[in-house]
Amino acid sequence: MSMKSVRLKIAMVYSQDDSSRGLPKGPPGLPLLGNLLLFRSRAYPVDEIMTNWAKEYGNIYRLKIGPKSMYILNGYDCINEVFSNPDVDGRNTAYTFKAGLGEGAGTASSEGQAWSCQRHFTLKYFSSSTERLEKAISEEVTRILSALNSKPQTPIDITNDVFRLAFYSIVCKVAFAKNYNYTDGELKAIADIWDTVQRNRGIVSLNLSLKLPFGKSFKIFQRVCEMKSLLQKYFQERRNYLQSKFATPSCFVDKYLLQQNEVQGKEISKEFTDSNLLWSTFELFYTGTNIPNSTLSSIMVYLINNPHVQEKIQHELDTQLGDKPPSWVDRQRLPYTQAAIAESMRHSNNIFLGVPRVARQPVTIGEYHFPAGSTFMSNLHSVMMDPGAFPSPEEFHPERFLDQDGNFRKPKELVPFGMGACGPAPVYS
Repeated sequence: MSMKSVRLKIAMVYSQDDSSRGLPKGPPGLPLLGNLLLFRSRAYPVDEIMTNWAKEYGNIYRLKIGPKSMYILNGYDCINEVFSNPDVDGRNTAYTFKAGLGEGAGTASSEGQAWSCQRHFTLKYFSSSTERLEKAISEEVTRILSALNSKPQTPIDITNDVFRLAFYSIVCKVAFAKNYNYTDGELKAIADIWDTVQRNRGIVSLNLSLKLPFGKSFKIFQRVCEMKSLLQKYFQERRNYLQSKFATPSCFVDKYLLQQNEVQGKEISKEFTDSNLLWSTFELFYTGTNIPNSTLSSIMVYLINNPHVQEKIQHELDTQLGDKPPSWVDRQRLPYTQAAIAESMRHSNNIFLGVPRVARQPVTIGEYHFPAGSTFMSNLHSVMMDPGAFPSPEEFHPERFLDQDGNFRKPKELVPFGMGACGPAPVYS
């Protein structure tokens, strides 16, 4: 067979149109690359482009990421229908994470019974640790305010110079009961590891093979391996602590290790392994640092650009709380503040493709018959910028989240962290 024929066959495989097999069509892509160039820059308006494609190809269309097809879901009803299907609850774990961490699964990366057990444990831990978590956050808020007040009238990078270490510090307290100063070398090492991961992450870099010892994928792999070593060291420290006579379990890892002891010898013990502890703690850092950092930074940007909203928030805080620092239980007394936060999150849409889901067996959705292994992603921009749910969606208008009596209302279309049974716990109750 000639080299020309080989090239042609490879190109045909990579550019094959799924519509020939009765699957959704999608925008044309390049041979070998598919639609990869769509993700070439985070400054590129990918969310708007993908929402507009739904007008041309329908609420379910195909994107090609190299040789792999991914199906993009658009609109609340479409996403809800697919993600409510019990056959579409599989997870697509990033290759580079799995290569660095090894086998295992946490709350965000597990499925089936494993997901149910991990999620139940995690939600139970956080629901019983509200006071401890709020204390950790309050301590960091005090430090953030101190940092901001120390440089009045001076430009400051709040994302990297203020919020960044604060969120790493909170997760360390929650995960290992570690109390770090911002100057601590160990905290900076953790932050540096995750900065590299976040800087290089993306659909391409997280899923490419690591056969070549260079590039973004390999950088992520190296830092994930470093994080694995650090986490395993902390796990051993907590094991040693729990063996002491006066030990008081006080963090996520402590509770997980005790859970391992409680289920030992039972069928469920296979869901609480050391490898699953590693993944669960890794995911605490992945979801508990960059996502809230970018979310809080976006809220700050929208408030700075809308000073009249700032004034209303300040008036509500002064009227309802006076000099008392706000707490989680106060949120019902602060409807406008909640509305402003909700509107900021709707606009910023920091996780616009949500969490991917995989069909664990063949599934029929409308006129399409998807094979097992099909990957679905939710275009949350199509939901939170839907004029049917949010009139004049481009406007920044917190009042859209208040009812006629001035109470905060959360419409089902406010989904900044994704949709479906496997999605994160709701932000608002």
